[in-house]
Amino acid sequence: MSSLRRRAAVVAAAVCAGALALTGCTAFNNSDDGTADGNGASATTQTFQPSGGKPTATLSIASGSENKEVATAIQKAADQSNVAVTMHYMGSLEIMNALKAGGQNYDAVWPASSMWISMGDAKHIVKDAASTSTTPIVFGIAKSKAVRLGWADDSGATKPVSTADILAAVSDGKLTFSMTSATQSNSGASAYLAFMTALRGGDGPLTEADLADDQLKTSVTKLLSGVDRSSGSSDCCSPGSASGWPAAECPA
Repeated sequence: MSSLRRRAAVVAAAVCAGALALTGCTAFNNSDDGTADGNGASATTQTFQPSGGKPTATLSIASGSENKEVATAIQKAADQSNVAVTMHYMGSLEIMNALKAGGQNYDAVWPASSMWISMGDAKHIVKDAASTSTTPIVFGIAKSKAVRLGWADDSGATKPVSTADILAAVSDGKLTFSMTSATQSNSGASAYLAFMTALRGGDGPLTEADLADDQLKTSVTKLLSGVDRSSGSSDCCSPGSASGWPAAECPA
């Protein structure tokens, strides 16, 4: 392994023990693409420069927007390795398509879920992979709605709620909710698969027989009929977002 690729591997390990490394590493390039501000950050791109001076290389990562939360760890990795790290924040579907296209100009990918690697890496360009975290998908509703549905009392104490309970509330016209797109968003795809698995019952992953089960498909379709607003990004439910919804009240 060249010293350049070795440094890239060190950064990937230090950042998260699992930015999924592709072959190669970009040579140092001090040019600005015009998208970043004076701190090397924009809505979609953020560059972490090592504090020790001119970096010996730059590691370019196609990353899910969720990883903005670990900026401190990324900066620490850049400082320790003397390698700059440029994060290109994008949707899960975009990362999958980048893999299908051969990785484009990225040295590593860091999506919200490994399933996007499985679906996108048809050319087997990912050379090393490790899990960095487990992120639950949460179905949240306002306290007032939970009380009306009998899922909580006036004090806020809740009772266990199953996917079947959610389906029943949707079927009775008592509940609608927002959900990110299952074809564009990690949270939407994960929720879709979780709903289907829960409604099927039992243990183990979904099978081809499950996907062909008419009764299961009907139940999932009915449940998803409760979606009154969809988006390609989980930010649709973020406070201050364009939707205007408080985070805890996305479901209607």
